[in-house]
Amino acid sequence: MLPKPNFGAAAIFYVIYIAGLVHFCVVPGVTGQSAMRGLVSGLLFGIIAYATYDLTNLVTLKGWSITLVFIDIAWGAVASAVASAVAVTVTMRVVPRA
Repeated sequence: MLPKPNFGAAAIFYVIYIAGLVHFCVVPGVTGQSAMRGLVSGLLFGIIAYATYDLTNLVTLKGWSITLVFIDIAWGAVASAVASAVAVTVTMRVVPRA
């Protein structure tokens, strides 16, 4: 591990991840006027993104456990789903319908 985290790389990742959530989850949810659509899209987006990371680590890193893979994918799925559903709900309440 690095002596200290690379916060610049972390910031870039989170900007890209949030942009992905907005594009693939929030916008379709707002367009469809459905927080549930945002929730389900966020859940799937989180599973795909976190599985990419966790399964790659399982293949390449010594000591990366299958238990950690399932826990982290579940966390990513739930966090992304909730964030997307909340963003859709707030946007629908704040932005007037055209």
